[in-house]
Amino acid sequence: MLVIKSYIEPKIKTNVETTLNWLPLDTPTTQALANTNLVKAQTAAILIEAGIISSEEDRQRVATDKSSGYNEMGLADEGIEDLESNDDNEIAE
Repeated sequence: MLVIKSYIEPKIKTNVETTLNWLPLDTPTTQALANTNLVKAQTAAILIEAGIISSEEDRQRVATDKSSGYNEMGLADEGIEDLESNDDNEIAE
């Protein structure tokens, strides 16, 4: 990035927008990822039993967690259920 700012921009006389994409230095092994997900699941079970969070809140967390293995699962279904429940309310009124 500094090379571009120092040498290339003065030659072309234009402000160049640069971005850097850093590769991860270390990625967890499959076993480490499984252990992390197990701890998250145990924590969620304890929080749900204590009434601190609902099962729907944990379901949302799991669906939005990219490392859970269940990311985006059921997110589209929630929108459909919400629409169906709104239709039921309109009929009842």
